[in-house]
Amino acid sequence: MRNLCPVCDSETSDSFILEFAVPDGWPCPEVNEVKLCSECGFIWYDNDMSQANYDEYYQKYYGYHLNNAYNRTRLWNIAQFIQSIMNTNAQIVDFGGDDGYLADHLIEIGFKNVKVHNIGDQFANKPDLIVASQVIEHIYDIHPVIDSFYQALSSNGMCLVELPEAQLFSKRDWPPLLDYNQKHINHFNVFNLDLLFAKHQFSNVNRDFIEYKPLNSPCYRALYQKDGHKSIFQDVKFHIQENDFRYLSKLKEIDQPVIVFGIGDIAMHLLQKSSLDVVYFIDNDPIYSGQILMGKPIKNVIDSDEPILVMAQGQKDSILEDLKKRGVKNEVIVL
Repeated sequence: MRNLCPVCDSETSDSFILEFAVPDGWPCPEVNEVKLCSECGFIWYDNDMSQANYDEYYQKYYGYHLNNAYNRTRLWNIAQFIQSIMNTNAQIVDFGGDDGYLADHLIEIGFKNVKVHNIGDQFANKPDLIVASQVIEHIYDIHPVIDSFYQALSSNGMCLVELPEAQLFSKRDWPPLLDYNQKHINHFNVFNLDLLFAKHQFSNVNRDFIEYKPLNSPCYRALYQKDGHKSIFQDVKFHIQENDFRYLSKLKEIDQPVIVFGIGDIAMHLLQKSSLDVVYFIDNDPIYSGQILMGKPIKNVIDSDEPILVMAQGQKDSILEDLKKRGVKNEVIVL
C-alpha cells in the first residue's frame, strides 16, 4: 500500500477510484485509489499491489506493440538529444529499455558503450548516463530505484528522464483516460519530479517539454546530474575566488589616493578586502547621499583632482558616460 505520498511522504488531500477489469491470474489491481498529495501535488495510485507484482507483470505480459512507428520516432528523438550532450565514448545505460530500440539508435549514430538494463539486471560499472524514458511513471517503489541510479552512476554522472507531464495532461480531454491507465501509476509534474531527484542528490541541469501528437501526449524531459548541487557550489566558489584574485591584484597596483565612483556590490566587496586609499566616494543614487562608507563621505559632486577609480562592471559604461558629461579633468582608472 502507498498511503502517503511516494515523493514527499505527505498526506492525501483528495482522491477518486479508478477501476479496471483484469484477466484472471494477472498481477494487476482491479481497483486503484488515485490520490493527490497535499504538499507537492504528486498524483499516484494506491492499491493492494507490491513492486514484485508489477515486476511480474512487466516480465510476463508487457511489451506487445512497443516496436511501432510512434515509439521508434520517440526514441530516435531521445537518441539525438543524447548525441547533443554526450561524447560517443560515454557509457550509457537504457534503464527499462526492453528489446533495446534506443540502444540500437545510439549505436547507429556512433555510441560505443550502450547497455540495456531490464528487471533483475545488474547495472553496468559506473555509467556516465542512465536513460529512463517512459519508465518512472510505471514504478511502484520509486525511491529505491532513484537511489540505485545514484549509486550506479560515475562521479557527476547524469540521468535523463522522460515521462508524461501531469499538469499539461490535465488540460486535455483526449484520450478518454488521459494518462491514467493501468500501467501509469505515478503522475509527475515538473515540481515533484525535480523534488524526487533532489531527495537523492540530483540537480536539474536541463529541462524541456515534448509533444507526441499521435497520442496527444505532453511529456517532460529532464536531465539530472549526480551531486549537481555540489558541482554548482564549487563552480561558484571557484569563479568568485578567481575574480577576487584578479581584481584585488589590480587594486594593489594603485599606490595613490583615489575617488571611487560607483558603490555597487562589487565595489563594496572588493573594498572590504583591499587596502585602497579612498578620499571619498561618488554615487548618483540618492539613497547614498550624505552617507559614510568606511569612514569616508559619499558625495554626488567631484570637488578634487585625485584619480577617479571606476570599480563597477555592469554600470561601467554609464559611469564613464556620466564622467564625460561632467567634463571632469581627473585621470580615470577603470578596474
